[in-house]
Parts: sequence; structure tokens; C-alpha cells
Amino acid sequence: MRRDLITFGCGFLAGAIAVWGVARVRGIHGNSSTHIPASSVELVPRPPSPLPQPGREQRSEPVPADQGPPVLPLRANSTNMSDMAQTLLIQHLHPQLQAALKQYPSLDSKNERSALADDVANLVDDDVPVPEVVEALGVMFHQERTVEVKTDILNNLLNLEDPSSYQLIIQGLDPNQPQEVRTAAISVLGGYDDSWAVPTLQQLLSDSDAEIRQAAQDALAERTNQTAAANPLAP
Repeated sequence: MRRDLITFGCGFLAGAIAVWGVARVRGIHGNSSTHIPASSVELVPRPPSPLPQPGREQRSEPVPADQGPPVLPLRANSTNMSDMAQTLLIQHLHPQLQAALKQYPSLDSKNERSALADDVANLVDDDVPVPEVVEALGVMFHQERTVEVKTDILNNLLNLEDPSSYQLIIQGLDPNQPQEVRTAAISVLGGYDDSWAVPTLQQLLSDSDAEIRQAAQDALAERTNQTAAANPLAP
């Protein structure tokens, strides 16, 4: 009988273990939809964006077709700045002189520019102040690139017979000017009624250019002859 009790106890224990195992398995599957708190979830960090590689072309975001590229701000170019500087330079001059100077750079023909320079010089007959006319001719002289028109401007300065034109004639003697312009300026000084003309011409007697030296010598001789003719009784 004791053996029967032991056998019964072992069978009962085995059955209880089997029932517990089935219940355990069913409990796990039944709770598979159980909500897991967010606090217990470990967040996995996203990998950082790759850094731009030197030497590799980077693609920019496409520009929408309805917008187009951004509009760049306007910049003042050299032409605008030159026009602005000229406007400031001549704004104090007579209105007729201002109009002529604004027209001058737009003339393609040297004959037209020469004629305009003549018209400016003749404005003294309309009571335009001579120093302002000389200043306007000086602006034209600096803008001009041809020998012919520069020579015409220098001759106009001689015809004005005003001391204010002396400094501009001197600029025609600059070594950076073409030789023909320098020769024309010397010729103008030869007939220029100013005490400074003689010492200026005497300085040119030692110029490095032989033709300039000869032109200065001829101009001095011409002035001497004019002085002698004007004073026949002088010793």
C-alpha cells in the first residue's frame, strides 16, 4: 500500500507540473499585445549626416521654376562712377558748358568734337565767363585722344588770350603727351602773352627730344622777333 501511495504522489506532481507549464505558455501568448511604457524603450540615435568631402561637388537644392535665381544688387561700375565724377566736376559751370561737356563723349567723329570745342570757345561772346570756358576746354582736352582735336583745343586757348588758360597749355607740354601735341603747345606758348611763357620755353631747350628742343628754340626766336617789331626804337 505504501508503494501505491508513492506512485500516486509522483503522478499527481507530474500532472500539476504539466498543468502549470500549459498555463504559463498561454499567459505569455495572451499578453503579447500588452502596452510597453515608452520610458522603458531605449532610443537608438540616428547616424549623423555625412560631412561634405573636399573636392567633391555638393548639390544644392533646386530652385523652384516659378521663382528663378535671386536678383543681385546693382553695383556702380566704372562708367557710372566716371559720369558721377564728371557731373560733380562741371555742376558749377554755365548751363551751356555743362550741356556741351555731356554731349562731347558721345560724338564719334573727331570733326564734330573739334567743332564743339570751337563752339565752347565762342561762348565768351555770349558773356559766358572766360575762366569757365577755359575749364570746359580743359575737360575736353583730358577726354580727347586724337592729336588733331587736342591741337584745336590748344589753339582755342591761345585765341582766348586769358591768363587762366596758361596752366592748361602747360599740361600740353607733358612728356606723356604725343610729340605733336607738345609741339603744338610750344607753338601756342610762342604767341602767348604771358611773362611765364619765356622761362617755360627756356626749360624745354634741355628736353630729351631733339624736335621739342628745336620747337622751343623757334618759339623763343619768334617771341624775340615779335618784341623787336613791337619796339622798333628799343636798343
